[in-house]
Amino acid sequence: MNLLTNNMKNPLSLFLIMFSFGAVNADAENLIDAYQAAVNSNPQLSLAKHQLEANQELKPLTQSAYLPHVNAGADAGRNRSYISPLIPGSLPTQGVFPTDAYSVTLTQAIFNGQALAAMEQADNIIKASEQNYLSAQQVLVRQITRAYFAILQAQSQVLVANEGELLLRNIKEQAEENLRVGTGDIISVNEAKARWQSAISDQINARNALSIAYSQLQKLTHQDNIQEVSDLNHFTALDPSPDDMQAWVNQALTNQPLIHQAEQQVKVAQAQVEINRRARWPVVSLNGIGTHIRGQTFPELTTNQASAILTLTIPLIDGGQISAQVGQAHSLERVQQDQLNDVKDQVIFNTRQAFLDLKNSVASYEAAKATLTSAKLSLEGTRAGFGIGTRSMIDLLTTATDYIQAESHYYDTRYQHIISRVELKFAVGILNEQDINAINQLLTDKHS
Repeated sequence: MNLLTNNMKNPLSLFLIMFSFGAVNADAENLIDAYQAAVNSNPQLSLAKHQLEANQELKPLTQSAYLPHVNAGADAGRNRSYISPLIPGSLPTQGVFPTDAYSVTLTQAIFNGQALAAMEQADNIIKASEQNYLSAQQVLVRQITRAYFAILQAQSQVLVANEGELLLRNIKEQAEENLRVGTGDIISVNEAKARWQSAISDQINARNALSIAYSQLQKLTHQDNIQEVSDLNHFTALDPSPDDMQAWVNQALTNQPLIHQAEQQVKVAQAQVEINRRARWPVVSLNGIGTHIRGQTFPELTTNQASAILTLTIPLIDGGQISAQVGQAHSLERVQQDQLNDVKDQVIFNTRQAFLDLKNSVASYEAAKATLTSAKLSLEGTRAGFGIGTRSMIDLLTTATDYIQAESHYYDTRYQHIISRVELKFAVGILNEQDINAINQLLTDKHS
């Protein structure tokens, strides 16, 4: 009885291959390459950097209020004048004569409470921008890693889908052959056709997902020539270290740049309260002026003058403006404090979730490996039973489908474990370029 075609005599040569992805091109993109390309072109990172640079100018800007301000002015012209005699019987003075004037003005703040508070506020704004830039760097590391591993995950699903289509196509052809020679039945043929059609649909979906994954990485790196990426080598799935959720939460509260940014924004709001409150304070300044004037009143009459003035300004009645501004600033301070509390709550939640997800990823990965091994043995046993007539075509289709699903799930959990590692460090706020280098060392020039 011819139960199997030649292609079906050794089905393991077709589909029971773990880590069977073949060699990568020599110019395959690795994680470091992708990250460096993104660093050089990512608009969000550039935005955070330029915002930081802009805010750094607040320091000299606020300091300038306490530094000398010197202005110079000059004018020149010609006057036509008629000056009546000062002494009876004398002749009037009349004619056209040149005039010129020069002046230098110095203004120096002696005491300005608002300016002092603004300097402190500028420091807080700069620190908040520094934390925002650090957060943007971590976001980019996370985005690149997720996009890179999305390609690896999608790539594995394409290959699993191709193997599954080939396997189910061979089973379908064998079912049709068995029906033709009278050893099969139409039910098995229809079931085999249905599963093969489903496998074709899975192929299309997998290819589309791979195309989308490449597009996402190209969006982040602004490189359209990415064709292949280096795959993940063998690794050991590890639980969080330390294996203590609260230790990771405490670390997040200490290191998360989003918390530090929110804390600085609270200080910025507090400084604004003080700035508005100090509007009631007196302002003391020293003003000096030196002038030279020639010919403006009498021809050839020259006046040189220097003066110094100490000015004290005290607001007396402002119509309630200062009180309203202080009250508004207090309310905005409470808004920032509420936002800080919300950020802390979210960071704690994200850290706990990421911690549990990483632990789950270890268990899922180990379970997926065991399931794949079991599915492989089950398929081998079913194939052998089918060969001697103790197992049916439906049994073979079922175990083949189970194996394809087990292989697909295995690769999902394999890549998800690395992503879970990244997610925990991102939640804590300690993800950096060194992690890119560490993950890149897990990659290989040949697919695992």
